[in-house]
Amino acid sequence: MTQTIDHARFLCPFQLSHGTSPSPFSSTCSPSCNLFLPSYCIIIFQVIEVRAEDKDEEASITTYQIDSGNQGNAFRIEEQTGFIRVAKQLDYETISKYTLVINAWDGQFSNMTTVEIIIQNRNDMKPRFKKDKYVVYQVLGS
Repeated sequence: MTQTIDHARFLCPFQLSHGTSPSPFSSTCSPSCNLFLPSYCIIIFQVIEVRAEDKDEEASITTYQIDSGNQGNAFRIEEQTGFIRVAKQLDYETISKYTLVINAWDGQFSNMTTVEIIIQNRNDMKPRFKKDKYVVYQVLGS
């Protein structure tokens, strides 16, 4: 599923399976989410909420962490809620795509999902001429 982020919250749930091999699922996005995020997002901007459903939630607390793909620590995740936020200024010219691997852990079992964040370019570069001065000579015919 692909979403363009403005000031909205999107859920990207996945499931912790007990006794079997964990398998992600979602009704709003498949095992991964693709998001388009403008490069001018402010720091602490909430990008997405990932949520793991745990069939025995009363027996354990699920915590979240970013396992990989967080180049330059551009994002942070709230351990208890799964909210992913912008942690520093994003720059399309430096990094245009992040593929975050998110891990949910309930103390015994874990599961992972992927959140792909594509940074949209912003018009932050002024146009530049290749030369400081252009000269045109006109040759008159005889």
